[in-house]
Amino acid sequence: MTNFQEMQLELLNDYIVSLDCRDYLRKYRNPAQIPLILDQVMKGLVSLHGLGYVHRDLKPENIVLNLDPLEVRIIEFKQLFQLVIEALILKGVASVTSQTNINGGQDP
Repeated sequence: MTNFQEMQLELLNDYIVSLDCRDYLRKYRNPAQIPLILDQVMKGLVSLHGLGYVHRDLKPENIVLNLDPLEVRIIEFKQLFQLVIEALILKGVASVTSQTNINGGQDP
């Protein structure tokens, strides 16, 4: 198990998931909460990018919420990708075949 998988499990063990963002938008869609949800998602992405990673599969199903109190978590890190590897590929230092996701699988 990779460090990010362990970190994801640790975060979710202490977190009771009420629903994912898609279900929230279908069932609740409180206009007052949407900016607060987006703010927490953006803060999470900024933190992730600050560590040098890109999520690559951000969608409503990969954002989970607790409504009381409002807490947001980004999940599903299977497509997590290191920015350093991507930058090297863009510069021609590494080949496309050296791209790997955080699980060690080949990235198409």
